[in-house]
Amino acid sequence: MEMARLNLVNRVQFRAQMYEEEAVDLVRAMMYADEAPMGHRLQCAQQIVQWARGSVKTWNHDGETINPAAPGPAGLPVGETIEAARAAVEVFSRFDRNVRLNIPYADWDDEVKALAEAAAFAEVAEADEADEAEAAD
Repeated sequence: MEMARLNLVNRVQFRAQMYEEEAVDLVRAMMYADEAPMGHRLQCAQQIVQWARGSVKTWNHDGETINPAAPGPAGLPVGETIEAARAAVEVFSRFDRNVRLNIPYADWDDEVKALAEAAAFAEVAEADEADEAEAAD
């Protein structure tokens, strides 16, 4: 009896493995589905990261809350740094959405246009610096 059960488990596991790549593709598609609620998309992203990297380890700390007025690594208060990061994520997600949906640049809002232009100028500046360094060698 035990041997028959083991064979059944192995067959079920084997059959499930045949579809795992498609399952990951499905979750990836749901992660990028603009019509899906952001919470659902985030759960899909977290699931993919968990499959790829394993469960997040528990972080042991002293239990104290971060003081938002305390200086952060860049010298700004921690609270300001967190808010700046949140604002950047919001703008970058709008930028990403515009690109993925092929929305014409003329229809982008000014904040996202400024981000795109800053990125383009940064690439040009990096290329110029690389050219200058190469010329100096």
